[in-house]
Order: sequence, then structure tokens, then C-alpha cells
Amino acid sequence: MSQSLTKRDTAVIKRAQQKRRSVLCLREDREWLSDYASDPRLLLSRMAKRGALVRLGGGRYAIAALGDPTLARLPQLNLLHADLAPLGPYYVGFWSALALHGLTDVDSPSITVAIGFENGRVQQSINTIGGTRVLVTSMSGELMDFGLETIRLSRSERYVRSDRERTVIDCLLRPRMAGSTELTITAWGRALAHEELRVDALADYAARLGPRASRRVGALLKVAGRGDIAAELFPAARPRSRLLSLGEATPHPEDVDTEYRVALTPSRERLEGWLSYGK
Repeated sequence: MSQSLTKRDTAVIKRAQQKRRSVLCLREDREWLSDYASDPRLLLSRMAKRGALVRLGGGRYAIAALGDPTLARLPQLNLLHADLAPLGPYYVGFWSALALHGLTDVDSPSITVAIGFENGRVQQSINTIGGTRVLVTSMSGELMDFGLETIRLSRSERYVRSDRERTVIDCLLRPRMAGSTELTITAWGRALAHEELRVDALADYAARLGPRASRRVGALLKVAGRGDIAAELFPAARPRSRLLSLGEATPHPEDVDTEYRVALTPSRERLEGWLSYGK
């Protein structure tokens, strides 16, 4: 499709950029779009036909790149930010964040995201952005205000992601979002080997995320040969605490860290191998 922008198209795009918007949503932008047309829905539809916008579905349109009215040249993470930020707190985390931080060389087939709001469209399993599936998990509001960083792609383009410490802990807590236990533990091994994790931040985030986070991190640090750090910063489990699993496999009775009440699944030997491989 070729681009053929009218003066009104250019004015609408300039106004949107002044508002730091790279995705227009009919529901949210109808009021100011009415300054340019009595029927904002028809306005956006016609702009898309002229190549000024890219139709995303659900009344949403991305501002097209100059000379390329397709999704190919639009940064997906900025599109994601433009789509989700008006709805509430969110961040790119888990498998996607592992790759963005260089803790894994395996790219996620989906953009893995945590949200702190309820929205049926965003939470449906077939939700996509820029042609890529978005895998979403919901969290309570108090878990959405720490361990996050805003990454600027340009003066007007940005997205929010979890930092290294929040990412590796999150992957232990929500393995469905992290790809596999092997991928998560290998990422831990790489981060520990290169001294890329701030232990004070690990302890702070784990405490905020709850005892299960502290217990899993403490047990994993012991397997990684960092038992001194675990003993100093991560409280042991209460005597009658329910047994947790570090991975997805069925726990073996001989592979249990009794201090943290964590089953070292699939086995201590396998975990040590993955940690070593990550180096």
C-alpha cells in the first residue's frame, strides 16, 4: 500500500505525537479527534486506507512509519506500551525480559507481560500486537511498583520492563511465563556467573513478593554455591511450611532442601548442570 496523506492526516498525526501517542484508540481519543471530523471512526478508517495509520483491530490504529504503511517498521514494544499504558500498570517480563537482558539466547515466541488491571481484550489468549502474540499474567497492584524500569527507544518511544532481579525471581514464581525450568535456571547461572545480580535487590524483591519467593531464591542460591548469601538475606521456612517445588517435575524425597522446604526438581544434579551451563 502506498501512502497518500492529506493535510488533515498530517495534522492529526502531529497532534497525536504531541500527546506522545503512537497508537490511537477510538474509545480514548474520540474527544480530541472530533476537532478534525464529526465522525472520528470514519476519519481513522480513511486514514488507514491512505496509509497514514495501520489498523490493529478493536478500534486501535498505529501511526505508520514514513514510507512504509505496514507493521514491519513499527517497534513492537513501543506499540505494546502505547496499547497498555493508558489502561493501567504493566511491564514486559519473564521470558521476554530474560532475552532483553541477555540472560538467554532463546527468543520467546510471545511477548510475555504482567498487568495490574483487568481487561478482557488484553487477557484473552489470542491477543496480539504487531502480529506477535502477547502472553499475559495478572498481578495485584502492590506488586506492580518495584523492580521496573522504563526503557526509552527514542525521544517519544518507550516501554516498561522488569529489571534483572525482578525478572529472574518472577520466572521462578510463574514458570508458565518463563518457557521452562531449564531456561530459567540457565539464566540464573549466567547472571550469577557474571555478577549481574544485586543481592540486596534480590532480597528486597523476594520479601515483597512473599515467603515462597524468598524460599525458592534461598534454595537456588545454595545449589549455586552461594549459601552464605542465602543464610544472610533469605529467611528459612517455618517448620510446618508446605513443601514447594523449584521446578515443574515431581519432587524426589532425597532432593529436598530442608532449610527452605523446597524440592530441588527435577534433581539437584540437573539444576547444578543448568547453572553451570549458564556460565
